Amino acid sequence: MTAALVDVYLMGERVLERLMAGIALVQPNLAADFTIMPEVDKGAKAFFTRFYQRRKEIKAAEPKQAIAIALSCVPSWTDAYYFLGAIEDIDTVQAAGEIEQDLITMRGERKGIAWIEKSYLMRIIAKEMQVKV
Repeated sequence: MTAALVDVYLMGERVLERLMAGIALVQPNLAADFTIMPEVDKGAKAFFTRFYQRRKEIKAAEPKQAIAIALSCVPSWTDAYYFLGAIEDIDTVQAAGEIEQDLITMRGERKGIAWIEKSYLMRIIAKEMQVKV
């Protein structure tokens, strides 16, 4: 295994974090119930830091006002472009129910792979396999 596998998982996490932020822009009342924080995408991290600070206000607002509040949390229009692009052709209501579990799973897999690479476990296994072949 190489560090490239960890990089693939990081890219996957980034995609999921942008998807999570895109959902928050169009379904802020659903996203106000999210409990995890992005770790990889800097724009998503900044967005959710602001978004979570206004969570009560978002939950109490009418749908259009909640969207306006969510938009005010976006750090830049470039980030908004990435967030909205991530939800293109996606059922955001269904995705809102699954995104946190998907992100937790991806994060756990990435950290597990990074641990394996750092622990040299794969080298030990490879060495053992060469001896038995």
